[in-house]
Amino acid sequence: MPDLNINRVLVIDRSARFRRVLSRFFSQNFPNARIKEYEPEQGCPDNTFPWHEFDLLFLNSTLGSYGNGLDWLRICKTGVKFPATIITTDQGNEKTAVRAFRYGAHDYLNKEGL
Repeated sequence: MPDLNINRVLVIDRSARFRRVLSRFFSQNFPNARIKEYEPEQGCPDNTFPWHEFDLLFLNSTLGSYGNGLDWLRICKTGVKFPATIITTDQGNEKTAVRAFRYGAHDYLNKEGL
């Protein structure tokens, strides 16, 4: 694993299991990194959310009844220092990937490949 400067990671996913898997991965590969899991049930973070405190955001494109991760990205990213964002999906397609990049995502990953 290359030596990356990842100190704070935020994981937003409707699956508690997937949040734990990513948290475990970062804990093992970046022992100094602090991982925060955000549950979509809390709703889309408002404009006081401290996005600037995170180096990396994993955001699921489908948050079930709690909203759409791509809409969250579009809404939250405006006017703030925002972390590098990786959109994850288990139901995506090319249109979803294009929207993710248009809204400022740095990468787009299908969960099947993880």
